Amino acid sequence: MLYRCVAVFVANPWDLTASVDAAEAAENLGLKKVAQYFIESVIPQGEKDERFLRSAAHFEEGAEDFQKAIWCWDKLKVLVTTDEEARQTVHALTSRAAIKTSGLQASYANNPTQPPR
Repeated sequence: MLYRCVAVFVANPWDLTASVDAAEAAENLGLKKVAQYFIESVIPQGEKDERFLRSAAHFEEGAEDFQKAIWCWDKLKVLVTTDEEARQTVHALTSRAAIKTSGLQASYANNPTQPPR
């Protein structure tokens, strides 16, 4: 699949569908940062495309880049003002980002029988 996407990129390096397909293939191979790269390389072309933004948010979240995932969901909220999923996901990702930044998750992983302090 990646080989086919590269062939598409030769003709059109900003192809949103090929970028999402390449990111899915990379993710399936466990290459989350490569998947993130395929998405980020076409963000300017896809920032007004609902389908692309949902995919981009997924790959940014998978790479644990919560701020970029939140940015994608925020763009989606502007495009689709009635999108309840976008609103709820921004809230959840904001919490996950705060936990990651604070180190609570690592603290809990070191001592799972005790709640984080």
